[in-house]
Amino acid sequence: MAQHGRESCAVRPQARPARPQRATQEIHRVMDHAPIPAEPPALPATASVAAEPSAQDLAHLDTIGILYYVLAGITALFALFPVIHLIAGIGILMLPAQPGQPAHDAALVGWLFVGVAVSLIGFGMILTALFVMVARRLRQRRGYMFCVVASAVSCLSMPFGTALGVFALVVLTKAPIRAVFESAPADAK
Repeated sequence: MAQHGRESCAVRPQARPARPQRATQEIHRVMDHAPIPAEPPALPATASVAAEPSAQDLAHLDTIGILYYVLAGITALFALFPVIHLIAGIGILMLPAQPGQPAHDAALVGWLFVGVAVSLIGFGMILTALFVMVARRLRQRRGYMFCVVASAVSCLSMPFGTALGVFALVVLTKAPIRAVFESAPADAK
């Protein structure tokens, strides 16, 4: 009985209706003699032209440029905090050796203070210069890729740089804004 049920559930393949020979031959004849286009069809004019940026987008670019100047100032201020450690390290190096204490221990600590302070000040000043450069280029509407990369780098400068970098990336990734950067004169100052 179980076998009988299986037989009734089996799907029998149905024969495909044969295509008339004449229709198949006609299709092949047309395909063989169809002209092959030399070029792909042109895109519609609206797809190739980027929309003009709105006044609000341009105002956002100016605002972001100003805020990058502010971020550069804040970064420079915080980059100068290790000057205290620099002065302390120089002071440690200038102290005379204490009796009963090895002189090289004090010198090692002094040079450590000086090295870390100079490194932090240098890194902060490099970031400051980067932020000034991106602010200037944003306001001049040139250096699109530089502005995008610098905006991504500024996201590492928490919390202000992160907020500003994300806002800048959102504005810069708009097609009309990119078109503004590409159409800007190369000799803009």
